[in-house]
Amino acid sequence: MQGLNVRVNLLARVQSPDDAVGGSVRSDVVRYSNIRARIANESNPTVLSMQGFEGKDLHRIILYGDHYPAIEREDIVQVVSGRWAGARFKTVEVRYSSVLTGKVRAHTQLVAERLRYAPEPGRSFVYTPAKKLLGQGSLDLREAGGDIRVALVMSNTTADTDEDQALMSGFAVLDECDGANYARKALVNQAVNEDDPNNRAEFVADDIVWTALGAGTRQNVGMIVYKHVGADGVNIPILYIGTGGFPFNGNGSDITVDWNAEGIAQIT
Repeated sequence: MQGLNVRVNLLARVQSPDDAVGGSVRSDVVRYSNIRARIANESNPTVLSMQGFEGKDLHRIILYGDHYPAIEREDIVQVVSGRWAGARFKTVEVRYSSVLTGKVRAHTQLVAERLRYAPEPGRSFVYTPAKKLLGQGSLDLREAGGDIRVALVMSNTTADTDEDQALMSGFAVLDECDGANYARKALVNQAVNEDDPNNRAEFVADDIVWTALGAGTRQNVGMIVYKHVGADGVNIPILYIGTGGFPFNGNGSDITVDWNAEGIAQIT
């Protein structure tokens, strides 16, 4: 099959309870990451026409290497390299290679619909391992408690869905900002204040600025607030923040993160 060679992640769509509204919310969980793949040069609008998909923007996608038995219909193919980087496809059919000749490599073929809807609104949360450390008293957010820093991530990141990640190096795809003049920023004057009228504590710090931030390869979709210990193999993600002014891309102007007056995060 002629097409473009790329790398992709396979994401499972899962529903989680949302107690705030008595319903559920959808999130994506990584099944497989960094798979070598090929996407056909042309879409095939007639594939599966008998099953109601006629006219859809359907593409054949070949996944090379070992079989991927966990793949299911509705799984999302997230392209992380090449001209298609940032594109998302919804799996509508899975076909596994059967009889292989000497010239045919083991592969899985997907028929997938390219998704063109607007991105879902950003989300913010505390990573689960960080909650445990906070509860144990071993993670101190105050200025004297350690070096807390902020990293910008772009649209291919999995940091916005992997809530159970304990280390910065553990994300399937970090996709950190690559715009000119970007660098991770250290927080200054962190404190945890008591807010008696609202019966909560608030984590606060001075605003941060990325000076003359250039355009990245993709849009910036969020920030990771993390405890800096050394290399990412020991750095601890604390918060993911994808709300506010996201997504955006740098254009050479200063980008100021003006933290919420009620705190970067609240403990209730």
